Amino acid sequence: MQPPSEPQTPPSEPTSPIPPSMANNAYSQQYLSNPYGQMNSKHPADLPIGIVIIVFSGLAILGSIALIGLGGAVGVAGAGTTATAVGGSVALIGMILLAVSVINIIGAVGIIKGARWGFMITGIMSAISVVLDIFHLNILGILISGAVAVYCFLRLSGQLGGKPA
Repeated sequence: MQPPSEPQTPPSEPTSPIPPSMANNAYSQQYLSNPYGQMNSKHPADLPIGIVIIVFSGLAILGSIALIGLGGAVGVAGAGTTATAVGGSVALIGMILLAVSVINIIGAVGIIKGARWGFMITGIMSAISVVLDIFHLNILGILISGAVAVYCFLRLSGQLGGKPA
């Protein structure tokens, strides 16, 4: 006679990090976890932050185009070398602003996609902006750029949501 065997228990399901109150929420399911309970690279704040960066960078592009045009007009209208130098300087500032704005838009698209490179680009550009804002004593710029930089670096480290892919 054989001894009675212990009943076999089925293997346990992977536990989800989502609280039961949010388990049936489709938004939470899509952004916070996959079926295996691992964190995704997307975070609910990625989309609105990316959109805000794109909107403000788009406005900066419009301003940079105006600066380039103004610099060209001053350079053409000026009769002396001083006016030409001022016009060239204004146009150069507009071109730099245009390049920075395009880089910010590229980074914001990466943030919306949950891509690591997007957080890196935006975090670095925001950190540079904080340094420049400190020199200009721009308190609002320091706060906004600082918040974006901190968000990007927290996301990159995995301390806020999952690490971006």
